[in-house]
Amino acid sequence: MILPEMRDTLIVLLLVTVATLGYFVTNQQRRIKSLEARPKTNTIELQEKCAKQAELVFKQSGWEAKDVIAEFSNHYNSKLNRCFMRVEKTDPTIVTKTIFTTKFVFDAFERKSYAEYTWKTEPGKKYWEVAPTECAVTLADGTRKMCRSSDEFDELVKPYMDQ
Repeated sequence: MILPEMRDTLIVLLLVTVATLGYFVTNQQRRIKSLEARPKTNTIELQEKCAKQAELVFKQSGWEAKDVIAEFSNHYNSKLNRCFMRVEKTDPTIVTKTIFTTKFVFDAFERKSYAEYTWKTEPGKKYWEVAPTECAVTLADGTRKMCRSSDEFDELVKPYMDQ
């Protein structure tokens, strides 16, 4: 037969044991989730793979034409686990004396577009007086944001190219 004082002690001891086990289980679950969220490969390896893919896409897409000035940059975004590529291209048309500038950001592997910017010169206007013909960025939450300038475009694509 268990004495009442002993019973109360056993109940308290049991509660402390259950609470301690609950704490350890919760802590382990948190650690497992943290480990699962990490990239499976080393970030440096992913950055190198991203750089190689961006260079390959740039060459395959023909942006190195003689009459076009084009450059690209790439960034492995560890937060989004994506390889983003930004291309800026200037295409002067001699016949019409018009200069076209395009910028875009896309996933270098999936080739999914995230941002587009197009601008062209207009006769008799300074470059800052001419609005882009297209300026749109798909934000990380999936919404499409229209922009009105090159600077605004650059600001909107920073989360893809800087994180």
